[in-house]
Amino acid sequence: SITLDYGAILVGGLLGFGLSGCVNMQFIVYCRVYFCDSWRTKRLSTEFRLLDLCHSALVACALWDSIIATDGELNKLDIIPWYV
Repeated sequence: SITLDYGAILVGGLLGFGLSGCVNMQFIVYCRVYFCDSWRTKRLSTEFRLLDLCHSALVACALWDSIIATDGELNKLDIIPWYV
């Protein structure tokens, strides 16, 4: 049914946002504790954080497009947006 599909998508998105928050907190702790690390290590950590933020933004776009924008229209369920 459509409600079970949307529910699974929503739970997966919320779990992804929760894990993204954990990554952000680990980044903040890393920056405060290991401020004397080399610039390469800091850059790598920053790149991972930015990739995670981009992933969260794409998940938010996918959730919006699949749940809010379609407004339950069944003929739009087969369309896969570019950001998924």
